[in-house]
Amino acid sequence: MKFSICVSVLTFGLLLCPARTSRCDVALPAAPRTTGPARLAVPGYLTERTVFERTLPRITADRGPVAAMQRVVTDPLQRSRAIGYLAEEDFVLRNPAWTKVAKPNAPQNDVFAFMHGRFEGGQLKIHASGDPSQYMRDMLKDHRAEHFLVPDDHYPAVRRGIEKRIGLLNRSGDVKAAAEWNRHLGRLKSLGRSYKQLEVSVISQAGKVVRAGTVAPQAQAVRGAGGYFVVALAVEGGVVIYRSATGELTSTQANLAAREGIVKAGTVSLVTGGAILAGANPLGITVIAVGTVTYFIVDYAVGTAQPHYWTTPMTVAEIESLMPPGWRLQDPLARPY
Repeated sequence: MKFSICVSVLTFGLLLCPARTSRCDVALPAAPRTTGPARLAVPGYLTERTVFERTLPRITADRGPVAAMQRVVTDPLQRSRAIGYLAEEDFVLRNPAWTKVAKPNAPQNDVFAFMHGRFEGGQLKIHASGDPSQYMRDMLKDHRAEHFLVPDDHYPAVRRGIEKRIGLLNRSGDVKAAAEWNRHLGRLKSLGRSYKQLEVSVISQAGKVVRAGTVAPQAQAVRGAGGYFVVALAVEGGVVIYRSATGELTSTQANLAAREGIVKAGTVSLVTGGAILAGANPLGITVIAVGTVTYFIVDYAVGTAQPHYWTTPMTVAEIESLMPPGWRLQDPLARPY
């Protein structure tokens, strides 16, 4: 009976603990006066403000928000900086009892709170690798803050690394060093947000800003190019209608002239759309000049090529102009041959 109970307890314990580790996942103690693990995603506005104001303020000011976000997407170093700054902004937003230090470069403290009758500091550390040895080296270097906060998904490995160090020091008889690492273990706290959550927030928000900044100029270029297409087509259509009404063009020639007008209008719209996409004002003198010059160039090119494909019959006026003086066609409405 006792044996079966022991087996059941052991089996239950193995089910609770991950198969890849020899122990259950450790608890995630939060820093005092905090709300614990985050329940909501990082707000998008907070991510943008962090990138624009703290991570890449100069690029944002000189080249715009889209350029800043493109840099975050393509540069791992800048993305890592953005994630670190976002961790601070997100922490104080979720935990009003904590405040950022006045100076961004203040040594060994990123945030502080009043507790236990005094101010206590917190040091936030974020490493993309999650390597415990990196965090442990940081703990030795930044040893003053009462609380050392790391992402929730990195906390268990860091804690195990410290416990392993303490065990080795105790076995070697270095009691003083073991006591110091026990102090560091007491400083170790969870951030309330995983590194994955912070990274996803930065990458996804950067992607939204870049996509929005790319689509807007394209839409403006399409609208501007469409306007110039309509104008050019209206001009060409009016000319064709007038020339047909005065008998200058046969029906076949009118069809060809209409197609030529579509080609001219299309070329003008493509060129003006490119100029707008390059940053020119859709109604500015530059785009108007580019469209006008393009129209005349295409008109000249089409006029030069006309003799090679205009094989339509002569009009009544053209035939009569070639007849002797005073001669006219007997039936002007008859189809000329």
